[in-house]
Amino acid sequence: MREDWKETMANTTRRTKAGTAKTASGDETRAAETEAAAPARSGAKPRPARAAARKPARAKGAPKGAPATGAKRKVTEAGAGTKTPKSGKPAAGPRAKSLVIVESPTKSRTLSKFLGRGFTVMASNGHVMDLPKSQLGVDIENDFEPEYVPIRTKNQALAKIKAIADSPTYRQADRDLDFLQRGDMRGVRLMLDYLKPQTLLNEHEIAHTIVVFGSTRIPEPAVATRAAAELAAALAARPKDTELQRRLAIARRIEAKSRYYDVARQFGRLVGVCGNKAIGGRIMVMTGGGPGIMEAANRGACDVGAQSVGLNIALPHEQYPNPYVSPDLCFSFRYFAMRKLHFLLRARALVAFPGGYGTMDELFEVLTLSQTRKISPVPVILVGEAYWRHVLDPDFLMAEGTIDPEDRDLFWYAETAEEIWRDILLWYELKGEPLLPPDVADEFCRPDGKG
Repeated sequence: MREDWKETMANTTRRTKAGTAKTASGDETRAAETEAAAPARSGAKPRPARAAARKPARAKGAPKGAPATGAKRKVTEAGAGTKTPKSGKPAAGPRAKSLVIVESPTKSRTLSKFLGRGFTVMASNGHVMDLPKSQLGVDIENDFEPEYVPIRTKNQALAKIKAIADSPTYRQADRDLDFLQRGDMRGVRLMLDYLKPQTLLNEHEIAHTIVVFGSTRIPEPAVATRAAAELAAALAARPKDTELQRRLAIARRIEAKSRYYDVARQFGRLVGVCGNKAIGGRIMVMTGGGPGIMEAANRGACDVGAQSVGLNIALPHEQYPNPYVSPDLCFSFRYFAMRKLHFLLRARALVAFPGGYGTMDELFEVLTLSQTRKISPVPVILVGEAYWRHVLDPDFLMAEGTIDPEDRDLFWYAETAEEIWRDILLWYELKGEPLLPPDVADEFCRPDGKG
């Protein structure tokens, strides 16, 4: 359609040029005859003929600035240069453009965008002057939607207000979830990930936490025993199935480690009993909020009616918090960085049970921060020496010269819940910053019930 427009405009321009040239030629001939006759009568030398230039009169009642009636506007095709009267060479400066006059400034802008370069579109007060609609071949009234529709009725005004209210840009920033998910809002999300848990933990007057980590795959003993028995029965039916053999061997090793579930649960009870007796504020268990060993520690606190904290994390696969975390102290994080920060802000010890990458991630982060003195050293206790000796060999690292001898003393081993809790309390007493009053510490806060 754009090419058809240009062809129509060019044809119209040529016709306009031809009519203008013909009229100008007749005027020049008559003017030349008049000029030639005058010297003959007076005896004066003849002067070169030139066209008479008259200023056309403006139509009656037309506004100031409107084109004059009968004006002969020379319109050139898009991209054609004009000729100068004397030299006949193209005039310097920008090339002339075809001129189209339409009814309103809005339609002028719209039509100008449609035609593109090579055309000048101007607005007049009610009619198309140089190129009538019949020559344009397009109904300007209906074929072009204006960029701005004037509001003339109440319904139009109400519709416009509704469109504004429904626009995402009109939402308050703190309620615009789509806006908060943008990449350039990451700083705001990080701040919120930090501030929400920090504010609520302060409101609960939690001054000290004992962070417990361990494998999510170590269930309580009864569950581990049942899983191993089911695999053993399946293997009995298919004794040559190598995959079942592998799975049964792993299940039996998990069953052996399931005793640590009970140790973590008992440790949660010990800390839970002392929750409101700590110096300087409340002390409680803090875990990642997941299953396995973390569930056991939260469950132990729940056994004695104590609260505990869970710091959950949004992962690509679904992860739900264990049911033993206190509902008003269970947080869901978007960023691992903020979750790690909150694990350490109030941490008075890290207790690491047998676990995988996640457990080792937290363990090595605390060891690194303590080694580099980015945080004040805290007790780091590895539960299950036999397991951790296979996972981490600090003597080998020391012999290789990759750690210093004092780095070996950043952690130690323990086997029972009572041993873990006693070592933590003794460490702080030796430091001169006891966590509990002397009478409470002497009893190790041992609960009455066993689980």
